[in-house]
Amino acid sequence: MKRIISVLFVLCFSISCFAQISRTFWGLTLGTSTKQQVKNVLVQKGYKITTEPDGSYSVNPDNVSFGGGYWTYVSFGFVNGKLSTVWFQNNERQCPLALNDLYDKLKNSLDKKYSNYYYDLPLDNTSQNAVYDDGRTSILLGVRNYNYMRYISISYEDNSLSKKKIQNAEDEL
Repeated sequence: MKRIISVLFVLCFSISCFAQISRTFWGLTLGTSTKQQVKNVLVQKGYKITTEPDGSYSVNPDNVSFGGGYWTYVSFGFVNGKLSTVWFQNNERQCPLALNDLYDKLKNSLDKKYSNYYYDLPLDNTSQNAVYDDGRTSILLGVRNYNYMRYISISYEDNSLSKKKIQNAEDEL
C-alpha cells in the first residue's frame, strides 16, 4: 500500500513540475476555438473588433488586465479558421508600470510556472526577450523599440498552427 501511495505521489509531483503552458484565454482555446467563437466572445465583452489585413481580429480596449499587466491592444490570429495566436501589447505612454518593471514581474511569474520550458532569445542590446515552449505552445515575452517608442508584449502561440501558417505562405510561392 505504501508503495502504491509513493508511486502516485511521484507521478503527481512529476506532472505538477512539468505543467503544460496554458492555452485558454477568456474561454477560448488555442488550436480549437474558431474565428466565429472568438468574434462572439469579443462582442459579448463589448469590444469593438477590427479585422486586420491578415484576417486577425484586434481590439483596443481600455486597459485589459491579463497576467498582472494592463494591455491596450489585443490581437487574435488565425490559421485555417482556428485560433493560433493571442497577443497582448502596451507602450511606454499608456503603461502604468515602467516597462522593464512589468517585464520583470511577468517573467518572474512565467518562470515560477514554466521554468522548465524557458530559453533566452537574444535579439539586440535594446530588447529584452524570453521564450517558453513546451512543444505544443509557445510564449514570447518582450520589450522592444519600434518607431521611437518602447513596447511590451506577450503572445501565446499554437506551435502546430504556426508551422502550418509558414507552410501555407511557402505554398503560395
